[in-house]
Amino acid sequence: MNSLYHRRFYSAVLLVLFSCYTAGAELYLSLDQCRELGLKNDLSFQIQTLAVKQAVNKQRSLPSRFLPSVYLSADHQYDFGSSIDPNTNNRVAANFQFDRFALQAQLDIFNFGQLWESKIALGEVNIQLAQQQLIRQEYLTVLIEKYFAALAAQYWTATLGEQLQQTAEQVDRIQKELNDGARPESDIYDIQVVFTQEKKQLLLQQQSELNKKMELLQWINLQTVDAETLALLKPAEVAPPQQLWDAKTSLKVYAEQQKYEKLQRQQQQLLSAYLPTLSLGYAYGSFFSKQVDNIWNTSFSFGQQLNNNKSQFLGLNLRVPISSRGDARRLRMAKKIEIKQQEVQIENTVLQQHNLNQKYYRNWQQYHQLTPLLLEALSYAEKSLTTTLLKLEYGTVDISLYKIAKNQVIHARYEVINNELSANMLEILLQELQQ
Repeated sequence: MNSLYHRRFYSAVLLVLFSCYTAGAELYLSLDQCRELGLKNDLSFQIQTLAVKQAVNKQRSLPSRFLPSVYLSADHQYDFGSSIDPNTNNRVAANFQFDRFALQAQLDIFNFGQLWESKIALGEVNIQLAQQQLIRQEYLTVLIEKYFAALAAQYWTATLGEQLQQTAEQVDRIQKELNDGARPESDIYDIQVVFTQEKKQLLLQQQSELNKKMELLQWINLQTVDAETLALLKPAEVAPPQQLWDAKTSLKVYAEQQKYEKLQRQQQQLLSAYLPTLSLGYAYGSFFSKQVDNIWNTSFSFGQQLNNNKSQFLGLNLRVPISSRGDARRLRMAKKIEIKQQEVQIENTVLQQHNLNQKYYRNWQQYHQLTPLLLEALSYAEKSLTTTLLKLEYGTVDISLYKIAKNQVIHARYEVINNELSANMLEILLQELQQ
């Protein structure tokens, strides 16, 4: 119950600061809107989307790999000197022009290489799809971090602006008292020093906020928006993480597993170097021949020869590997080592994801534990500043004590803002990593 109260109090404090700061803003962006714009505009994600389409287009279904290949062929050649007369099948001392036209087809009946090639192509599609999801997740992880960095800077600017306004009121009050002779001149100098330092601090913070918002806009590739007119909205609270998730189910591990499965299929395909292949061939065609003196005596008046010389061919071709000079064995051994490397890579990725998840979850718990203490410190700092202001008005304390009290409030508010937004960011990051 106390935890819920503290979180709501946190949100109320931040909402008040945000409302004061964004009164003159022209454009509001939420984290969800940044997500949508970022994925739409990010070029690396678009490139990977095209890579997925390319892999899908390269993929061929298994039945299509065993369809016959059909093609037309045409040959035109000359035989000079002692040649075979195609019409008599006798060797004669003459020159011949020879033309052949054919429609040919070949069908693989037994070919394990083609069988495994389809599975390898499917594995490549799975790898590219996993890589697309991984790029999306990594992009959004960086986006979340940049969004909260800019949001924290925005809240901190609002806090410093509020503090500066309080100091400005003290400058006016002390100036009036100085004019009435109720204050020494040194008091106005002391408060002006504090006021000037706070103005400098606010200016530096405004510049830092502008830089972080520009980084965010650049990351989502939104060039039409001016960072000076941008106001970020605090994301809605998400369900806090209940326990550590299994690192083996993460996207990074899944992507590495897809690479491992593809390597296994490639190793299987290398077995085709040891296995026979059987194909069926068919050809239908005709030829034309003519005795010529030289190439300038060429004629394309085929007459009745093409019709008279028509023929068909049907045959089986069996190819049995006997020796590959050790190439096939070396390739399989190299692929086996590559598979072992990938196994170690999967283990390493699981460990990295587990450590990252453990780190995020532990940090979230620590931020959560700090919440009541920070709120208590802020409450006391604000009460101390209130009493110090009263003492300053009655002249019982000097400006230096006022400065100390103000710095305590500023520091306490910074810790409250940073703790709240850091915890919120980790909740969203953990949620994103578990998808």
